[in-house]
Amino acid sequence: MKDAEQARSDRVVHASNWLPAKKVLISPQWERKGTMSLLGNDKTATRPIRMKKVVMLAVAILAATVATARADNAKVNWQMYCAMCHGKKGQGNTPAGRMLGAPNYRDPKVQAALTDEKAFRAIKDGLQKDGRMKMKSFGGELTDQDIRDLAQYLRSFKKGK
Repeated sequence: MKDAEQARSDRVVHASNWLPAKKVLISPQWERKGTMSLLGNDKTATRPIRMKKVVMLAVAILAATVATARADNAKVNWQMYCAMCHGKKGQGNTPAGRMLGAPNYRDPKVQAALTDEKAFRAIKDGLQKDGRMKMKSFGGELTDQDIRDLAQYLRSFKKGK
């Protein structure tokens, strides 16, 4: 009997130091800290679990926003640095592109031959053939992440996408 009284008194909390004898009992359901049954039907644990779901949803939305922003940056960078020669849709049919021999990135064979590493190196370091510059280096103007995003953006030109 004494153990039961001790356990009950352990759950008693003074509401405030300046209120003389007012005590509040802590409900046993709040003593469980977010436990959940295997079936997920423990009603006492819904509050912490809901918060966890809200946090996970917020993280997922943030990740999707960042991915979308990076894709938008790649499109802007393409238009700013690449479209002059490669064209808006990557066909390479601009006057400068025809003069320099820019590939048609809508062609599946060109896409298959181009690895992400080759695209990254070409954008970062530029291309030279027979001592002539075919493509200028953009390593000084773009970050490595921007270059990786551009290399991925190239993949969006593949026919059927």
